[in-house]
Amino acid sequence: MKMKALIIGGRDQNKLELAKNFFGFEVFFNGKTSDFSELSDSKIIYGLNHLIKRMIESGLDDQQIKETILKNDYDIVISDEIGCAVVEIEKTSRRIVELTGRITCLMAQNSENVIRFICGIPQIIKGDLNWK
Repeated sequence: MKMKALIIGGRDQNKLELAKNFFGFEVFFNGKTSDFSELSDSKIIYGLNHLIKRMIESGLDDQQIKETILKNDYDIVISDEIGCAVVEIEKTSRRIVELTGRITCLMAQNSENVIRFICGIPQIIKGDLNWK
């Protein structure tokens, strides 16, 4: 899997809108609402962290989730950064944070570009994109 971009950052950082403008896409898999069956046909995921949460809540184990997500070739994956806060006490919440972190690390390794949004401003961590 070689992605064009992994885009991470805090919630409400305007990641989706700027990615749509820069990369020129409209159709994407929404991790909060899209049906799991649509994932294999999707090239763009928005809300990876929400997708992982929903998959955990549906009863899938960590290996099934990793295999399901990582078997597809995506162009762009957008996820909230959720591992930079206090360690979750509740087991399921901690599992969501840890699994999202592991999967985004694998995606970052296999992505041409990694962009992190801070205060709505993109920072290029990996790659050489020239944001508008």
